[in-house]
Amino acid sequence: HQDRAGHPAALYRAGEDLCSRGARWRDLAQAVLNAGPAGHSAVHSPAIADDARIVFIGAGQAAGRCAEALRKLGFAGQITLAGEEAHKPYERPALSKEFLDGSAAQASLALHPDGWYEEQAIDLLTDSRVVRVDREARHIVLADGATRPYDRLVFATGARPRLLPTAA
Repeated sequence: HQDRAGHPAALYRAGEDLCSRGARWRDLAQAVLNAGPAGHSAVHSPAIADDARIVFIGAGQAAGRCAEALRKLGFAGQITLAGEEAHKPYERPALSKEFLDGSAAQASLALHPDGWYEEQAIDLLTDSRVVRVDREARHIVLADGATRPYDRLVFATGARPRLLPTAA
């Protein structure tokens, strides 16, 4: 598959590779822009077209910060964040520390102020579960049946705790 500019299509998992090694959000955004086919190095791949569509499956901290970095890098194409949570992207570390101990208000957890996503022309889809990725048609399918086309697809679904079996 190729994107609209004729470059190899790419799937990128935000939780792996760069993020797991502590890279900056700008580095992750640059990797999304330059990503080659899934599983290949982004270093020598052609850059994405300015009118490309980048869709994030997941609308948490990684997706929010990467979308911000894409705009700071000058990417003018369409950005969509689709996530199951009802909330806008928020700071996870602050939630687990300051908010739970009562030293921070809920509003202070937001990654960006109200109106920021609209100002940046970022389509934020909350309460939107992605149920399928159609790689042939190059779009995601939401639980309500709506679709969103993509040229680059980023999996930024976060992590869930995994219970390990214990000896009884």
